[in-house]
Amino acid sequence: MKTTQLKKICLTLSKYVKFDAIRPITDLVALVTKDNKLYLGHTDRDNATIIANIDCDVEIPYTVINLTNLIRVLKATTVEDVSLKRYNDYLQFKGNGTYKLHIQLDENGNEFRLPITIPKSIGEEFTMNPLSLVCSRNSKFLDTENLPKEYGNYYCDGTYTVTTDSIVVAATKFNTHIKEMNPRMVTSMSVFEEPITIAECENGYRMKCDCYNAVYYTEKTNSYPVDTIMPFVTNTDDYTSKITFNRKDFIKSISRQDIFKSVTGEQTLLLTFANGCVRIENEQETFYEELSCNGNGNEIRLKVFTNSLLKILRLMEDDLTLFISTNKLRLQDSKGLYILAGEEF
Repeated sequence: MKTTQLKKICLTLSKYVKFDAIRPITDLVALVTKDNKLYLGHTDRDNATIIANIDCDVEIPYTVINLTNLIRVLKATTVEDVSLKRYNDYLQFKGNGTYKLHIQLDENGNEFRLPITIPKSIGEEFTMNPLSLVCSRNSKFLDTENLPKEYGNYYCDGTYTVTTDSIVVAATKFNTHIKEMNPRMVTSMSVFEEPITIAECENGYRMKCDCYNAVYYTEKTNSYPVDTIMPFVTNTDDYTSKITFNRKDFIKSISRQDIFKSVTGEQTLLLTFANGCVRIENEQETFYEELSCNGNGNEIRLKVFTNSLLKILRLMEDDLTLFISTNKLRLQDSKGLYILAGEEF
């Protein structure tokens, strides 16, 4: 077997199922060969199960070993090909050298068996593109601790996938075809680098991608506060100014004010939009800069949270447009938009 292929599969399995130190099952992998394929299965028993396959020309009976140890030896291996061979109480791994990976036993001393099954689909299949874009643009603006539970999911209206942390509403142009997904499900599904074929199954969703078959069990909810959040995304009527500016210069200017930040409290910026420029200053009056911009509209003075604005700008493309109202900013590029709460000063 190719070292790089087996290592990639094992890493994908470990990312799909969340490791939990108090649940040893989340650090185990089952291996078995059938029809010249090695099948590797990984599960947390309750939510996530995944099976992968790779070409294999040797027979390996059902074997459960520690996944972390397998990944460690694969990462340390520098030869192009590796081989596996089952012995009585260990799995032999041969790469740069020969290593023994011990078989997992249960409390009775019998070989452990993982509860790995992939249920049948009960709905029509649809295709979802890789979720890496959604994860990179939305995951930083998601609050699962301080907001009511219904605010802590990803919501999709067919055009945008939306999250919020109460300060920022993030909306990415991406159709998940699933109205609501919890953050852990999105993280698990984001491991797939190719389009995913998905269908509903009992109590969850079944997925196929490349050499992977997976299931994610989740409650299918319809509780997202659509009427509260989505108007921020769809409504553009209350913005009175529109400008374009150099994103990188804006980031550098905000970053420089970090030298003068207060050591206590949430850091804020005072932004004044007027006369073809943006004035950036802090509340302590120890810093200000002015950046040129292109646009039109009324003079507006807005106070916003520094870290939130910086996170947004660092995730966006250079070609972006800023819409301004008296209580929020709307930053928009070709991949989506962000709404940042503010207050007039």
